[in-house]
Amino acid sequence: MTGNFQVFSLQAPDQLRDHKKRKPHKKTRGGCLSCKVKKVKCDQARPLCARCHRNGLPCSYSPSSSSKPSAAVVSSSTSTSSSPKSIPQSLHISLFPASHPSCGTPPDALLHHFQLNWASIFVLPNLGIPTTFHVPLVHLAIGRPHLLSALMSVSAAHLRHHTPNPGSHLLAEHFQQAIALRTFNELISQGMSSIPPTEIGILLLTAILFNLLTFALPADEDPAPGADTTPLELWEPDPSRSWVFSTKPTRLDWLAVQLGLRELVIASMPYRDQAQDLEAKKYDPLTEAEARDDKIPPNGPELDPRVPDTWLEVFGIGRKPPEGSRKRCLLHPLEKRKLKKKEMPSLDDDEEMREYLFREPLFLLAETRDSAPTMSNVFHYLQFLGKLEPEFKTLLYDRDPRAMWAFGYWLGLVCRFDYIWWVTRRARRDFTAIVIWLRSSGVTERPGREGLLWAEMMRDLEESIHWAPGAERSKSKLSNE
Repeated sequence: MTGNFQVFSLQAPDQLRDHKKRKPHKKTRGGCLSCKVKKVKCDQARPLCARCHRNGLPCSYSPSSSSKPSAAVVSSSTSTSSSPKSIPQSLHISLFPASHPSCGTPPDALLHHFQLNWASIFVLPNLGIPTTFHVPLVHLAIGRPHLLSALMSVSAAHLRHHTPNPGSHLLAEHFQQAIALRTFNELISQGMSSIPPTEIGILLLTAILFNLLTFALPADEDPAPGADTTPLELWEPDPSRSWVFSTKPTRLDWLAVQLGLRELVIASMPYRDQAQDLEAKKYDPLTEAEARDDKIPPNGPELDPRVPDTWLEVFGIGRKPPEGSRKRCLLHPLEKRKLKKKEMPSLDDDEEMREYLFREPLFLLAETRDSAPTMSNVFHYLQFLGKLEPEFKTLLYDRDPRAMWAFGYWLGLVCRFDYIWWVTRRARRDFTAIVIWLRSSGVTERPGREGLLWAEMMRDLEESIHWAPGAERSKSKLSNE
């Protein structure tokens, strides 16, 4: 067969022209994962390519996308020193044994992915954090396997959400998380007094990473039907698989992890105050949240007009806290224990318990809904979880309508951050599930004023996902009335 192909032209039937071969060009395989899914050209800028930056998409690169492996991840035969912007070689020498397929994605690949994509993993581009923040963070992990494995587990979870064929990343996520949990538990089981004060903030940083991992929707709860060919992030989560409709006794274990952080923070307060090392204090991630708490009066916040009258009536609390009450973080452990012993079915008749469980969460919900969903406010949005007591989780477990509404409202607020990979899927799924459950439970059909109040509560709930400044929302409400 001849290689001289001819092209037939209808415009010039008497002439045939030679087929012109395309000039050879170099194809790139190093584009980010979002651009690969869309099959568009990627400029390969790091940590965010131009297209992902323009469209607000998560930008991440597969571990093998770099044509030249970074010295931060792959040991170089020509250099044994670590530059200021590289990950120390000691990590690979002492902490990375030969990888095994049963452990999933190799540790060096996970650390490499973290190094290249840390801004996309934590999605904190506007908080003034230096672009080389991952360097001191990884340096902190030297000799601290709880932090190192937690970082690698988060890196694996990020890969699982953004790449097709996530099986290997899922194995690595579970494997590294198991190591992190084991070493973390061994450390805290010794008691806070035995841990050096300079280590407390780093310990809390690991706990925050655990919260991130457990908040991210697990694969077994929401398997995407095309996960073998399409990244998980492109599949809409299924509300029917939410804990809201589950009967499993373990359905709220993920929330128990979230709530446990607050207890760890309170237990560590006396020891963190002893820390004199400024470097350690710099990595203590809870300073801002504690500063907000300090502004709340000792007897709890007064609920100003930002908290609608409807909310107060449904939850059965007043604008001013009762005389002699104190915000929960100031309660003595024995006082907390007495409250915990009270029977939850008596909630309607127990003003003290309602104050204890609902005042601060409602205050924070009303305050947060007027806050713009910017990255500078993300910690303020997430602070709601730090206001919940273990008894609140019990109410959710029993599907108490008030607790379900309050938690659903917070999820609606969090849905505004549709670009945070570890938040978006769970928030959207569980928010939708709670709305469906409350509607089907018939709260709006209750007789008399109660049904009217719940109808207004449901309108507020369904509008929570949309942000509008307070003045604009008031105008909209007046026009609807």
